[in-house]
Amino acid sequence: MQLRALQQALAFRLMLWSLLSIAVGLLLQKTALPFWRAFGQQTAGWGAIDGAIALAGWRGGTQSPPAQELPELRMLSALLWGNALLDLLYIAVGLLLWRQAGPTRRGHGAAVVLQGLFLAILDWVHARATAQLEKQCKDLHDHKP
Repeated sequence: MQLRALQQALAFRLMLWSLLSIAVGLLLQKTALPFWRAFGQQTAGWGAIDGAIALAGWRGGTQSPPAQELPELRMLSALLWGNALLDLLYIAVGLLLWRQAGPTRRGHGAAVVLQGLFLAILDWVHARATAQLEKQCKDLHDHKP
């Protein structure tokens, strides 16, 4: 089916975000403004972690026989919905930091909010796609002669 294609698309999009985050984060280290330096540090750090996750996802998935796709889709779906909930926690923590005194904390907080928002959208979009594939796979499995 299309499980492997979905895994590859998710890993590819996360890797693009990772590379963009690292590049922006490193560029912001050249500024003397504490808010933007902190924003850049946090952004580059998240980018590095996202890149490692994307690489693991890219290399870790294999083409499964159709009979095994349904359980794997369910696992991926649970992982993505769980991550989407964690992303909301990241946003909340980022907002708390953003409201703190001082430009450094606000910069870190703003970056965490941005990363959390992007990851929440990414996880939500792919969780929905996984649910659709899961339904197709289940329908196909249920209608086998």
